[in-house]
This record gives sequence, structure tokens and C-alpha cells, in this order.
Amino acid sequence: MWKFPFWNVILRSENKNMKNKLAILVLMFVSFSALSQNVIPCASDEYLKDIIKNSPGILEAQGRFYDEASRDITETNKNYKKGTVRIIPVVFHVIHTYGDENISKAQIVDQMRVINEDFSRTNADASKTRSQFVARAADMEIEFKLARKDPNGNCTEGITRTYSTLTDGGDEEVKKLVRWDYRKYLNIWIIKKIARNATGEGIVLGYATLPYATSSASDGIVLISSRVGSI
Repeated sequence: MWKFPFWNVILRSENKNMKNKLAILVLMFVSFSALSQNVIPCASDEYLKDIIKNSPGILEAQGRFYDEASRDITETNKNYKKGTVRIIPVVFHVIHTYGDENISKAQIVDQMRVINEDFSRTNADASKTRSQFVARAADMEIEFKLARKDPNGNCTEGITRTYSTLTDGGDEEVKKLVRWDYRKYLNIWIIKKIARNATGEGIVLGYATLPYATSSASDGIVLISSRVGSI
């Protein structure tokens, strides 16, 4: 039973369906470069506010999630073996109209390098960790890899490409175009522009679903194409 898919993939990794995703963590750690002061790196909080408005029961689910997470951490620590790396298969769904948003494989591979350096704390600016976090900073022992098998068992590069005008601000609608089993893959949709912007100002670079406020139809990350990787 996958009540909280993000959490299950980490704490119950012995399950054959462990290859799930960590969208909330990816959005927290993925490196975005800012165009201006009006850039909004992560709109996940605004996305959650919309969900709460339409589904008040989410607040109860939030409480249950934190309670279960606390219990799972305690139980997992008993059997934890240092050096065990959890592998998270990733699939990038590039939604495009043959413009610059149809990013190259090289750009996607570079993004994978960035996120893995961040999670293993081998990133070049690790020495700049703020003092209040130094004692907690560590190698997360999580590795993201482009998926090598698609849902049908066929070989894949972990990249799909779909032609659709929804790339220009389609947001949640693009998830209906293509998505892989959220229990086995981290789905990342790449689009030209994100329409979501609760503040009315700035450029939203991306947003993700949260563990207690997701479903098989919405789970994953939406990013704008110009902020994938560092190239």
C-alpha cells in the first residue's frame, strides 16, 4: 500500500517496487540559477495551498504522514547499514513544439550530475554550508539514475519526448500526456513555461508534489526547460 510514495521508497527499499521518487527532496536540493530577483525557484508551497483549498482533508493526511515518518525512521535505523545506496530511476518527459524547450540529452545528463553531487555532498560549494547545518550535512546515500527499462520492460534512455502546445504553461495538464508508474519512477516533466504563479509576479522555475498531497495522476516534478542542468 503506497500511502506516502516518497517515504516508502527510502524507508522500505527492500520492497520490489522501491524504485519510486523523491520529488520533494529533488526540488529542495536541485540547483537553479536565477535570472533576476523576480525568479521564484520553487512553487511547491503555492501548489500545496491550492490542494488544501480544494481538499481540506489533506491537513489530516499531513499529520498522519509525520507520525508515520517518525515511526519509520526509528524502525529503519535499527536495521540500517551504512554504505547502502538507494537507486532512484528517473524519467524526463520533455514536452515541446520543437523549440528550445526540446532540450538535449546532454543537458539532462548534466542535471543528473548536479543532483547526484548535491545528494552525495560532493558539490563544489559544499564548503559553504551554513554553520547551523554543518553538523547535519552528509552524504544521503541516494543516487539518481536515468531509467534503463520502461514500464513495458523495453530498453530506454530515461527520456520521452512529446509534441504538445501544453509546453507553454500547461502545468498539471502535461501530466495527462505521459507518465510512468509513480511507484517505480521519479517523473519529471520539462516544459517551456509554467503558468502557476500565485503571487502574480516573477518567473516560476518549478514545483513538486508533496508526500501527503499526491496521487498516481499528479506525483512528480514540473520544471521549465531553461533551468535543467547547468549548460
